[in-house]
Amino acid sequence: MNASTARNFHREKQRVKIYTTDGWEIQGDVSIPAGGYNAHLSDF
Repeated sequence: MNASTARNFHREKQRVKIYTTDGWEIQGDVSIPAGGYNAHLSDF
């Protein structure tokens, strides 16, 4: 699959919050493909 094909997949925006081991908190939105390959945040 090339980059232009990957852009055509439906994507879902997920709100994430990450806590680091040194006490920082990072918040933001991540766009992930809806279902299937690379559909989990842990895949990134």
